[in-house]
This record gives sequence, C-alpha cells and structure tokens, in this order.
Amino acid sequence: MTAFSLRPSIRTVGFLLSIASASCATQTAKPAAPTYVEGSYIGTPLALQVSEAVAPTPAIAHYLTKVEARLNTHWNRGVRKLLDTWLPADHPINTKGLVVEVAFSLDSNGQPRPARVARSSGIPAFDNAALKVMRNVKKLPPVPPSLREREVTLRWHFFRHEPGCSAKYAHLDSKPLPPSRLMEWALQRRNWQRAAEILRAQGPADGVRHALASAGLATNNPALEDMALDLAPAFQLASLLRERQTSVSRWNSALDALLRRKEKAQLLAVVSDYTGTTLFALSAAKRRERGRRLLALLHAVRHIGLTPPAAALESAIKSRDEHLACAAAALVSDRRLLVQAFAKERRLKVRATFAARLAKSGHRSAIATLRSLLKGKTWQAQLALNAMHGSPIPALVTNVGAVVISDRQPLKLRIKALAVLGSWRSGSRYLYRVLRGDNSALKLAAISALTHSKSKLSASYRLADVAYKDPKHAAAALKALVKIGHPRFTKDVMWLTSRLSAADQAQVAPALPAYGNDALPRLKRMLKRRHPQLRVAALRALRRINTPEAKQLVASAAALTGADLSAKAPDKVGGDGPQARRARHLAPLMREALRLARGGKSAPAAKPEVKGTRAAAPHKAASPPRTAKVLSTS
Repeated sequence: MTAFSLRPSIRTVGFLLSIASASCATQTAKPAAPTYVEGSYIGTPLALQVSEAVAPTPAIAHYLTKVEARLNTHWNRGVRKLLDTWLPADHPINTKGLVVEVAFSLDSNGQPRPARVARSSGIPAFDNAALKVMRNVKKLPPVPPSLREREVTLRWHFFRHEPGCSAKYAHLDSKPLPPSRLMEWALQRRNWQRAAEILRAQGPADGVRHALASAGLATNNPALEDMALDLAPAFQLASLLRERQTSVSRWNSALDALLRRKEKAQLLAVVSDYTGTTLFALSAAKRRERGRRLLALLHAVRHIGLTPPAAALESAIKSRDEHLACAAAALVSDRRLLVQAFAKERRLKVRATFAARLAKSGHRSAIATLRSLLKGKTWQAQLALNAMHGSPIPALVTNVGAVVISDRQPLKLRIKALAVLGSWRSGSRYLYRVLRGDNSALKLAAISALTHSKSKLSASYRLADVAYKDPKHAAAALKALVKIGHPRFTKDVMWLTSRLSAADQAQVAPALPAYGNDALPRLKRMLKRRHPQLRVAALRALRRINTPEAKQLVASAAALTGADLSAKAPDKVGGDGPQARRARHLAPLMREALRLARGGKSAPAAKPEVKGTRAAAPHKAASPPRTAKVLSTS
C-alpha cells in the first residue's frame, strides 16, 4: 500500500491548477530553460548571505542523510509523484535539469525557520512547491553537537527529476550566534555553567542583558523582577511600557527604571505611541488604566526636564476620562489651550480643575466659578476644594477660610479645606486658629497641614507649642516637627522624643537621621529598650547616618541588645517548584551581570545615606530645653 493515493484531493487539484496557470504565463514569456550539469546547475540567482562553510565530517554527512530522509517523504513521494502522474510530458515543469535552491536556518533543536528561494528555477510555481514542502516540515533532526552554538543555514536543492532532493548537493553553512541568541540557548537548555561562561566572555552587552532580563521576567518571581528590570536595556523597558498585557506593578517598575536612567528618547517615543492609540475601542476599565499610564508618562517626561508633547497634552485634556483630563491640566503650559478647554467643558469636575489652573493667573471667570462652587452645595464645594489643592489662589483665601470656621459645614469638608490652606502662605492664620480650638479631628488635620507650610520657622514654633502643652496631640505634633526638620528645634525634638511611648518612638525614629550626630544619643537609648520594633527602627536609622560615630554604634549594637541586629537577612528565592529552582539559578547570573554593567562595582544601597556634619553632643537628662518659646498670646 503506497503512502500517497493517486486519487487527487481538493488541495492537490488546487496545486495542479496553480501550476497550469503558471505554465500558461511561462509559455507566453518563453524563458530560457535552466540546464543541469553533473555537480552544478544554472538558474536565476537571488541574494543570499554567505557565511562560513562547514567542512564535511562523518557526523555532518550522517546529519544530512537524516534530513534527506525527512524531506524525501514530502518531495520525492509527494510532489514529484503527483507531477509525474498529472502533468503531460511536454509541460515546462518537466524540463530536464530543472532545479530550485532553497535556503533556511535551523536552531539547535532542528526547528526550521521560514525558508527563502536562494536560486530560482525560473518557474514560480515550481519554486512555490519547494517552499510549501519546507512549510509542511515542522521539525528536522537536531544539529550535530559541534554546531549547537552556531547559526546553521542549509541550502537544499530540489530537482524535478533525479536525484530529487538528495543530500549530495546540499550545502551547510554556519556562523557564530550573536550574544543574545547564545545566552538564550544556554538558558533554554538550563546550562547554567555555560551561561556563566558566556556572561564572562561577552560582558554586559545589550543582547546578553536582554536575554537574562527576559528569563528573569518569565519566572514571575518578585525577587528577580527588580533585578531583571535594572538589567534590561532601554528598548526592552520601552516595549514593556507599550504592551497592554503588562501588569500594573511591572509597568510602574519599568517606568521607574527608565526614569533613573533618564532615557529621554525612549520616553518620548512611548508617549507618542500612547497618543496615537485610540481609547474608544477599549472597555471602560482598560480605558481608565490606559489614561492613568499616559498621565504617568507625561509626569515622567516633565520630571526629567522635557516639555510633554503638545499633541499628547491636548489628547489627554479632551479625554473622556475625567481623572486623566483633570490631572493633565496641571501639565499644560499653554494658557490659550486651557482657556479654550475651560470655555467648552461642561463636566463640572473637569471645569473646576481648569478653573483652578486659570485662577492662579487671575482669570476672572475662573475665580467666579470657584467662588460660586464654594458657596454652593456640599458636593460642589468638595469639587472646588479638590481642584484647588496645591494651587494657591490669594483671591479665594477668605472663601476657603469661611468653610473652615463654619460650624454648619460637614467635618470632612472642613478637614479638606484645612489641607488646602496648608500650602497657602496667607492661609496659616486659619490653621493657627484651629490649633487653639477644642476639636481634636480638626486639630490633627491642622497639624498635618502645617508640614506643608511655606513658613517653616513659624510652623515649627506652633507645632512645638502643641507638643509641649497638649499631651494628647504631642506625638502628632512631634512627627510634624521632625518632618519639617528646622535646625533650631533639634534639642526640642530629642527631648520630646524621650517623652513618647515606645511605639510612637518607633514611628519617629526613621526621621531622626536628618539631624546627623545629634540624634546618636537618643538612638542609642532606643537600642537599649526591650521593644523589638523600636530596636529595629533605631538600627535602621543608625545605618543611614554615615559618620564614624554612627558606624561604631552599629558595630556595638550586638553588645547593647544581646543579638546581632546588624546582620542583614540573606537574599533567598523561596519555593520548591521548577520555576523557583530556575529562579535560584538565574539570581547569581543576574547579580553578576548587574555588577559588570555598573563597571565591576557593587550595587548601591537601597536607601540614601544622610551624612552628619556636626559632632555628637553630650546627652544631658535635664529639664526640657525651651528653645521653642511657648506663645502665650495670639
């Protein structure tokens, strides 16, 4: 029983019809028929990249024989048999010596890549038949071990008559793989030793970094994702930002990596791609996420000192997403564009945002709009306050202050008005008035708002007054005082910290390194406490003070606490599955690549260190220093 039936199928009839139509065109053109001589052929040459020829060896000869056996099934017993059965003897395809040369590349597993015609037979239908055979061959035998790390190209001859597709006339060329492909091959085979050798030989080339970063991201392991994004070249990070399927956390991390490198060209290219993409074909949730990403890109472009593209800003302002339109208004520097958008806008939330942006420059219509909203219903006043947050408008200080001191307004609205007045220089008098009141919620909101005050010295005096006089709100006032960090109140901060509970001291400790060596006595006393959370917070604060006294105190932390708190936890990749095992092998390779990319230096610390410039002051457990004069009046 033969492998192929002589009864033609629908696909066979279509193939023969294509040959017949090609033969008509061939007979009309009457080209010169190609001829074949033993060991050579004559045809129509096409462009072919010639690489290093491989010397014939028994292993390569055996490999070519196996390839011939695989192709023989499709060509000799398939195409040639059908042509012998259905074509007349005088057909142009039956010309003696007709041959086509096809070139195709192979990977190490024998997977053929798309073939191309290297030398045509002069008859397109015959060339297409050879290409179709290569498309039907899904896999060929693996290449010999000596060619596993090289790019193999086979040039195979398909004859109309004998010798068919014999390996006798095949040519095998090879050339070294590029670094990226070589690293991909080693990682796919889980040959970690060979991957390490490639890394040492090639160095931190873009191709090697791309392969390692792709492998690290494919594991979906959080411990490797940050290293992979630091290792990835700029074009790979930009492609992650363009893909819709990229998760939110990975997208944000990729944007941070591009910002750290200040890749201006890549960021502008991604912004242009986002601007040219229509959002109306997406669902509401995907449209919101797309708008959030466009807004983050616009902020990133402005952060590195570039002007966001005008087309991107105009597209964001006219977006159907209210959040995107409101946030993009803060980035627009063209006042004419804002005025036009404000005049045409009918959504109240977006209109209030545009009005707040224009009111800073004295636009009368915008100021009137915000004033009417503040005097309107609660939800309208809430929209106006949200729009004015962080935008000082001197003409509206009295209107916002009226919301704060009015007992008829809801508490949430009054707290929001306090947050708005915090960054306004002329609104501090309303904050001081609330601090003298009895409403605890409003007092906490005023303390938090004072951290954003333009007058640091005046705000520090008020906060120190609260910390000394009001034990109930002393912790909140001290945290705000430490956040402002005025050097005149250093001794007050240290003495007030000693009066707090251990839990409150643990929350204040991360801000103490800003005071340098002046904070060492207080941190040393925190290390002696038996509160574990307080000890850890104090030790982390000490590590951020880069002075000899602080380093000596960190070294003696074990003697003070009875445990070696200075030892860092080992960086481990947990899990027992195949992905976790792969991640454990990838982690040292990625660390080495990062070290080489940074010029052989170790990775920088995760948190910046604060250098102290003043000598450590002796601690005196005396009466509280009254540097902050308690204000008895006003």
